[in-house]
Amino acid sequence: MKFLAALIPMLINALTMLIGKIITALGITAVTYVGLEAIVDNLKQQIAQSVTGVPAGLLQMFYLSGGGVVLNILFGCLTFILSFKALTRLIPRMKKG
Repeated sequence: MKFLAALIPMLINALTMLIGKIITALGITAVTYVGLEAIVDNLKQQIAQSVTGVPAGLLQMFYLSGGGVVLNILFGCLTFILSFKALTRLIPRMKKG
């Protein structure tokens, strides 16, 4: 019984540390996601502003040739790379040995 009485505070301490790490990781992930979303939105707005000076026929040819798909792929790739790099910094690395 004394063993269980000594074990309970250790378990509570470990549990609070684990919950704290999970909350911290979620908070950092949320901040990273919001920051990435702001960067991508800003880039999209700049592209949209620069497209307004292009003649309508040329813009239609750009979209018909798959330019919109290419832009979507580039934005998806950029978002994936940035979020992957941010998440790999959060995950502790296993030591070899």
